[in-house]
Amino acid sequence: MLALLLAAQVAILPPEPPRTPARYTTRQGQIAVIRLDAATCANPIHALEELYQCRPDNTVIIGVPADAEPGTHDVTTGDCQTVAHIEVVQTHWPSQRLPRGKVRQAPRGRLKADERAKHSAYQAGEDQCLTGYHLQIPLGQPITEPYRVTTPFGLNRFYGRTTKPDQHIGVDLAGPEPGDWAVHPPQAKSVGPGIVVLAHELWREGKTVIIYHGDGVYTAYCHLGAIAVKQGEHVAKGEPLGVVSNSGFSRGTNLHFVMRVGGVPVDGPESIEILNNTIPPSPESQP
Repeated sequence: MLALLLAAQVAILPPEPPRTPARYTTRQGQIAVIRLDAATCANPIHALEELYQCRPDNTVIIGVPADAEPGTHDVTTGDCQTVAHIEVVQTHWPSQRLPRGKVRQAPRGRLKADERAKHSAYQAGEDQCLTGYHLQIPLGQPITEPYRVTTPFGLNRFYGRTTKPDQHIGVDLAGPEPGDWAVHPPQAKSVGPGIVVLAHELWREGKTVIIYHGDGVYTAYCHLGAIAVKQGEHVAKGEPLGVVSNSGFSRGTNLHFVMRVGGVPVDGPESIEILNNTIPPSPESQP
């Protein structure tokens, strides 16, 4: 009789309340590292109009566009179940007005060809052979010598009298003082292990290397004077990619460093810091 009474009490217990989705705060142009459970990670993850896959540690690295609407954005699975929220804080981007100089005209069809090449490179992570390729933490810096940021991520440039800005989607890195790298420029180095998905001279970016590091994370190194790697080559963290120079459209010797997460350009140095402080070091990186 006692057993039946206990069974009846268990049967009428109310169901557990649904788990409240966690809330993550970040700002425009940065990343959000979302932690989920294994069951949720069995599904594709949707956030800010992009599709993501979980890492082996059940985290998802989400890129927040520079023009993302401030406020709360849902992170959902394919069946529209909300599993997390991202609170996007507005960034007040700096602006700069420059005179409209003479534009070096590209050969017919060159710019479109360059865009196709970059688009193909930034889709490399969708290749079935690379879907198991994962980002290894910690990441390093694209230049190991001292440098200064000459043009920050997100800067809105106005040329001439135009009212429509051209937003800077990378970070320009140059020597500590003007002219420092004119004679002995440093090497640009891969911030982490990866595979070279583009090693080519582009009209605007100059000699450029793009690397896929896994989990939707790409880095690009532009305005190089020479390229030291080939497309399809696997590179190690800190491996030299080419000499920093001013090829393409450049106002001096500098490295234009770009990071993309899930196709979204983000502030590279800040995102590297967030990743290194949020995700535990990868087993492959342990001594």
